[in-house]
Amino acid sequence: MAMSKRILLCFVLALLPLVATAGFDHDHAQFGTVLERHVKDGRVDYDGLKRDRAPLDQYVQTLGAVSAAELAAFSREQQLAYWVNAYNAFVLTTVIDDYPISRGSLVGLAFPSNSIWQISGAFKGSRFKAGGRTLSLDDLEHKIVRPTFNEPRVHMALVCAAVGCPVLRSDPYRAMVLDEQLDTQSRRYLADSAHGARLDAPKRVLYVSAIFKWFGGDFAALGKGDTRRGILEFVARHSEPDRGLALREGEWKLRYLDYDWRLNE
Repeated sequence: MAMSKRILLCFVLALLPLVATAGFDHDHAQFGTVLERHVKDGRVDYDGLKRDRAPLDQYVQTLGAVSAAELAAFSREQQLAYWVNAYNAFVLTTVIDDYPISRGSLVGLAFPSNSIWQISGAFKGSRFKAGGRTLSLDDLEHKIVRPTFNEPRVHMALVCAAVGCPVLRSDPYRAMVLDEQLDTQSRRYLADSAHGARLDAPKRVLYVSAIFKWFGGDFAALGKGDTRRGILEFVARHSEPDRGLALREGEWKLRYLDYDWRLNE
């Protein structure tokens, strides 16, 4: 009898992470409510969000309640959706905690007066709980998402509250449609000639976001180890057919667009 009880106890304990995981809302519906209410065409109503912040705060709490063991039981797509939504939710929280933004330290002199960079420790301050860890925004992006998933399209989904960023969707990322969402985000950003990509065909120059300069190595695999070719291939894959075909023919120079750090409001 004692042996049977021990076996039953071990079985129950083994199931606990799965039960907890099953309880997590992989549709991220609460975050969806936040985005639907306060994001339109990629621009955020931070004033309205600050006055109606309870749903965002509650969602951030649910992210923090997920333990490392629970997270490990998620599928790869569920994990990536979890981290991308977490990053975007944490950025929104960072901004509304200090909104309206005013010019900060000497570092802020290099950025617009309403930039997220005016907020002290915005990217490096370890203040958010997720997946059993306490993280900064930089930790989440550079120590978890980039090295773990090796997915260049994620740069089209992580939104750092700047006009120059890819737009923030009005719906959350979800595992079931994640691949389609990442493709859509990539196409949308690279169709933005002011911030994403612009072609000067006569001069055979491709102008791309500074994101590709900062994280060029993340695209190198698409060029068989060559960063420049990898960036060209990424843009070609996520462009309308004529531009995609042109970028795969002959040689192209890369130039980088100035990054617009104004707040995406």
